[in-house]
Amino acid sequence: MIIIFKQTLITIYALPIILLVLLTAVSIAAVLLLWLRFCREKDKTFVSVIMFLLSTFFILAVTILSRDIGSGSELSLVPFSSWINYFKGNNEEFLRTNIFNMLLFMPFGASLYAVRYTRSSFKGLLMITSVSAMLLSVSVELGQWFLQCGEVETDDIIHNVLGAVIGALLAKLVCDLYRKHVKRFDER
Repeated sequence: MIIIFKQTLITIYALPIILLVLLTAVSIAAVLLLWLRFCREKDKTFVSVIMFLLSTFFILAVTILSRDIGSGSELSLVPFSSWINYFKGNNEEFLRTNIFNMLLFMPFGASLYAVRYTRSSFKGLLMITSVSAMLLSVSVELGQWFLQCGEVETDDIIHNVLGAVIGALLAKLVCDLYRKHVKRFDER
């Protein structure tokens, strides 16, 4: 099972960046639209918590559970070093890694938006999303360091938080458009 998961991740990672971005955004929008359209109000919180837990598990599966424990770890604490390396050598791998880190956390941010959908101001929600993503990301990086199963980079934390915020913004956009257009259409 783990081998199949690793092979799937390798296949996904090899896709063109623009396709990964589009697939992630469309998937998030589709799940949110299904959630808005078909969940009864009383079930929305429960379903959004399930979405949040699934996105958290997926992050842990990709960043820790799919790795070979004890295979080694590198430490890079210089913020934006991956961008510096990208622009110096124009190595697409740095760009791909940064974008993949953002994409990985977009469902996390979108699901957090869904959990707090009617209970927080948007500004408060962005703060909750940023802090939660930072805590999860730091936990992942520490886990990779202690388990010796990946690069530990401040850039990962920056891009993970940015991805979660983008996910929350996308969720807000989808929910606002739904309320404005679809709900009004349904009332006719």
